[in-house]
Amino acid sequence: MRSKRFYHEGGFTLVELMVALALGLLVVFGATQIFVSSKQSFNRMEGLASRQESLRFFSDVVSLDIRSSAANKIDDSGDKVLVLEYTTRTEDPYCSASDDLVSVVYSYASGAVYVNYDCGSGWVGDQAVVDGLVDADFDYIDSDGYVIVDIEFAPIGAESVADKRFSFRVANRESVAR
Repeated sequence: MRSKRFYHEGGFTLVELMVALALGLLVVFGATQIFVSSKQSFNRMEGLASRQESLRFFSDVVSLDIRSSAANKIDDSGDKVLVLEYTTRTEDPYCSASDDLVSVVYSYASGAVYVNYDCGSGWVGDQAVVDGLVDADFDYIDSDGYVIVDIEFAPIGAESVADKRFSFRVANRESVAR
């Protein structure tokens, strides 16, 4: 008579496979959470970098124009508009070599600040300087000879009003000298 031998087959039991599957799912879920968190952080940093670049460019351009305009030719009487006139700004990058800059107008509309300039031969047309804004305002303080520029960017995530609102002052060179 033959004896029956039981052979133990090598492999995993159903319980071991279920435990391994559950552990694998936890690892994948954790990695997914880290990826999503990193992506959100990256998007926020990218938005902040873009905002910083826009703000720096805008402040440089507006500051140059305000500083070099004629002291008695700054007008902020229009809503969300700043008008700058010039008497001595030659060889300006806005104009061709034969023309001198006469006037520059900054205006806020539709979420952007636009610039329009006249080089003596007529207005060139509005060009966006910075966009992605909620609000912008220009205030000329004649007694002190400077312009206050306030801009508010669209929010990035759940940021406070203080984090998206920026204000800077630019002195007019002729006003400071008088």
